[in-house]
Amino acid sequence: MKLKNILNKIFRILKVTFAVIIIITTAFSSYEMFKLYNSTDKFNLSKIIVNNEFMLTKGEIIELSEAKRGIRVMDVDTELLRKNLKRSPFIVDADVRVVYPSAMVIRVTENKPIAYVNENNILKYVGNNGEILGKVIPDKSYDLPIITDNEINVKVIDYLNTAYNMSQFVYHQISEIKYTVRGVEINLIKASANVVIGRNDFEKKIVLLENFIREEYDNITFSKVDYIDFRFDKQVILKERQTSENKM
Repeated sequence: MKLKNILNKIFRILKVTFAVIIIITTAFSSYEMFKLYNSTDKFNLSKIIVNNEFMLTKGEIIELSEAKRGIRVMDVDTELLRKNLKRSPFIVDADVRVVYPSAMVIRVTENKPIAYVNENNILKYVGNNGEILGKVIPDKSYDLPIITDNEINVKVIDYLNTAYNMSQFVYHQISEIKYTVRGVEINLIKASANVVIGRNDFEKKIVLLENFIREEYDNITFSKVDYIDFRFDKQVILKERQTSENKM
């Protein structure tokens, strides 16, 4: 029994000794790692990768995020950078992730323009939600319709979004668009006559307009047409221009 008790005591002493050794070793290793961390620049943010940019350049996105190269990647506040990015009307959403040891990835979802608008003699982009995004970037001019209203009407945005999603052909035929007492009116690229769309049933009218452009467009003498009316169910009416001859 005495031998057994002695062995148990020795075993307990060894356990305590090993535990102390492990604690000391861990503490020493942590201290050395801390010293190494403070003495190396391997964890400094040195590379920022930007994905999915469209309207904005990589440099502009980094500037909007207010990300600072040289800080420790552990100290990067990704949520703050994301909030900074979302302040821009061009950016709908953003994702910011740290990639160890020294990089960061920014992925943005941009509010792509659906039209232009002339605001105080300055051409600006209009997003698909009707919000004015900002001045047109000279080297990023796109084939977009121009909204000629002083105030952007929700029906105009609705029609443009419907045309964009249903028929790129129709969307890219639109030169100008506005809202009048007759509803949405557009001007086509190759014709001078107004096209009256109206206030509703945009999906049906876009199908009708596409068929009309493809099948009838080239046969029309636009000098004799005042406007083309799509407000009537399943038919297109050409309103003749009033002249001195037909007035008599």
